[in-house]
Amino acid sequence: DPLRIVDGVPLTGPGIAPFSMSATGTLAYWPYAPGTAAVLRWFDRDGRFTPAVDVPARYAGFALSPDARRLAFARFDAKGRSDIWVRDLTRGTDSPLTSDGYNFTPAWSPDGTRIAYAAARLRPPDLFVRNLADNSDTLATSTVPPDFPLTWVDGASILSVIIDSTSGTDLRISRLADGQQAAGSTLPLNTRFNEWQARLSADSRWIAYTTDESGQDEVWVAMFPSGENRRQVSVAGGTAPEWGADGAEIFYVSRDKQMMATSFKAGEVGTPRALFRIENLIDPEDRGIFPGSYPYAVANGQRFLAAIKARDPDAPPISIVLNWPALVKR
Repeated sequence: DPLRIVDGVPLTGPGIAPFSMSATGTLAYWPYAPGTAAVLRWFDRDGRFTPAVDVPARYAGFALSPDARRLAFARFDAKGRSDIWVRDLTRGTDSPLTSDGYNFTPAWSPDGTRIAYAAARLRPPDLFVRNLADNSDTLATSTVPPDFPLTWVDGASILSVIIDSTSGTDLRISRLADGQQAAGSTLPLNTRFNEWQARLSADSRWIAYTTDESGQDEVWVAMFPSGENRRQVSVAGGTAPEWGADGAEIFYVSRDKQMMATSFKAGEVGTPRALFRIENLIDPEDRGIFPGSYPYAVANGQRFLAAIKARDPDAPPISIVLNWPALVKR
């Protein structure tokens, strides 16, 4: 029969928890919710910033509404529970969207009336869609691999990333059929390596995504959904691709936390140029917890809402239990 040794060890991802046991009978654990504490700041294209959300939080994904007036975000509480909230960026007020504690990585529909999100309620995370008009939920996909939304293809399809035990992280399309759950289909551009962060151009003809096929994370662009006419966008490493408002630019984060921009026209990619460096940006390469999350969001190609590491005054120390096998023998 299972025996309780300690309480307060949170899950920090699929099957991951912050504890370790030594062969000599010492147990170390950290009773701290997952994620990195961060504040949110607005940056312009020259790197000048203004505060957006000054209270540190551990985010499990955030996304701007199409009009950039609202922010949907998932954040952890002190017990490691994560729920979806919507913040009115003008008024500075937060409204809860979920309350069961197992919800992550929200993504707005193109018309701003629905939010897709991942929820781990009775199984690995599935895709759900919340209708903001009547606050109703629809199960979009129900599959064994954990599934996290990235962005909407149109009003009836969602681009998501799944965690596969064989090929790592892959991209797929989940189609919504009259409110009924529908099976997703993986994209031809997937490889035996990891494909994860992804965004679509405004006309949904092109996809910019991150892959480590070359041995390190790089941003690529290809025709959507065929995967044809692939082009590498980043140079010497890159993650977290986003599109400019008119589809003529692709943004991404370089390995040294520079916000990069490159021109894009008819499948041709320009030379990347640095816009500004984001000091203490949360790690955009950390896909171990939620591969659908981004460290920033872009508004009209002119402003960037970025998550900046912050000190959490409530972070507890690592706890040590000596001779933990004695607790089992009791």
